[in-house]
Amino acid sequence: MLLDPAFALNNWVAVTVVLAIILIAKTAITTAAVAGFGYPLPVALQVGINLAQMGEFSFLIALLAWRTA
Repeated sequence: MLLDPAFALNNWVAVTVVLAIILIAKTAITTAAVAGFGYPLPVALQVGINLAQMGEFSFLIALLAWRTA
């Protein structure tokens, strides 16, 4: 919510690198966790890729929607 578009445009290389590092790290961590539970690597990788782009805030929204339903 506090994104400054001018900062993002002026520093697009740094923003892109940080975003790539975060997405790769989240994918690797999630994939390792799912594989640690005994799932095959293709399944673990698919889960890691699917969840990497999801923010933590969406979990809160889903929790609120579930409690009000």
